[in-house]
Amino acid sequence: ITVNPKPSLTNQLTKEICSGTAAGIALTSNIPATFIWTVGTITGGITGASAVSGNTINQVLTNPGNAADGTVTYIVTPTAVTGSCPGIATNILVTVHPKPAVTNAATAAVCSGAALNIALTASVASTFTWTIGAITGSITGALPGSGPTINQVLTNPSAVAAGTVKYIITPTSDVNLCTGNPFTITVTVNPIHTVTVGSSTSSI
Repeated sequence: ITVNPKPSLTNQLTKEICSGTAAGIALTSNIPATFIWTVGTITGGITGASAVSGNTINQVLTNPGNAADGTVTYIVTPTAVTGSCPGIATNILVTVHPKPAVTNAATAAVCSGAALNIALTASVASTFTWTIGAITGSITGALPGSGPTINQVLTNPSAVAAGTVKYIITPTSDVNLCTGNPFTITVTVNPIHTVTVGSSTSSI
């Protein structure tokens, strides 16, 4: 009589990922096996988890919030390649961290030659980087950078028409290093009007 062994899962039982990325769990056992899994408890409204089979749980999981973690429990059952004996179902808990979201207003205004002074905020404590998008009105002074505040001095060469600068800001969570989606703030740079009286010109 041949008594075949039951396989047992040898994976770590927890995994952490950022929202919108694949779980990336390569399933392993103490003996050669195939794997099937079902989905147990889900918290935080996480989407993307489904019952399938294979050697890797690589489903893309999405956290619909931008502040709190969510979780998915995968219940994995290995089956021995030799003898087809099923092993004990084992839970793997995947924590899905949210992506931070910039919470600033999408528009701002400043007078030509004045410091912009936009204090950047997000749904969770974050660091920020930004690039420069479209510029109208030949505004100068806008540069890519990083930090908690955009404090650049923008200059409008026109004395009549406003111009704009688009700052494209990306937040990265201080807690779990998840990167949020880019957010655009459009800054209107108003001109300094001039008044001409006779042969002299003065600024207002």
